[in-house]
Amino acid sequence: MKNKLQKLLDEYQENYNRFTYGHYLDPNNIEDAIKTGLVGCYYLDQGYLPEKRQAIGQVLALYDKYWGDKLKFGFFDGNPNQLHSYQQFSIDKKQDLINNYAFETLNFYWSNVDNLEFVPEYLIKTFSKPEWHEKLHQGISYVQLYLPISELKEFGVEQLIALNQQISEILQPMHGFFGLGIQHSHEYYDYQYLEYELAHQFLGLDISNVESDLRFRGGFKCIN
Repeated sequence: MKNKLQKLLDEYQENYNRFTYGHYLDPNNIEDAIKTGLVGCYYLDQGYLPEKRQAIGQVLALYDKYWGDKLKFGFFDGNPNQLHSYQQFSIDKKQDLINNYAFETLNFYWSNVDNLEFVPEYLIKTFSKPEWHEKLHQGISYVQLYLPISELKEFGVEQLIALNQQISEILQPMHGFFGLGIQHSHEYYDYQYLEYELAHQFLGLDISNVESDLRFRGGFKCIN
């Protein structure tokens, strides 16, 4: 297993420039417009229910337990124009804020970047509409997370599998996935022409941009 994993990581690094696009706004070539890494997404029915909102808070706390030190900025009120420091509020306060949105749209986004134009390596976000909206439009709620592929080695493959199972037990999703995928910035729609090219070159990669699509009620999105 260790040899296969190291081979995967070595090949990933050797081919990094084939599936990663540096951002034109970053002269230092550190930040990306699109990259590839580990992507998990869990689709929820009736995400507006108080117990579902509490479950989302539990998953945030779980992510915080392992990677909270990586998260720097984001928003918790659906407003991407005003970023807050992740450390501004304790995890207990963040969970309280989630519960306070029990009958409203819940939309938070926490990542390791301070500019939503750039693609984060570490990310957890959610989107969940209130009851009346979901019943009328049939959209679904979701929780999504990003991790760099290096976590396969640093956190461990077996540990990630166990974490995925734990998150699934907490959320009780309709369905979901966890695997290699294209990671986007918050402004993903600006780079869909790059995404299109990558999708054709690497058919096994998941494309995770619009996750609240009502068509996901019909079954699995992909076999990753």
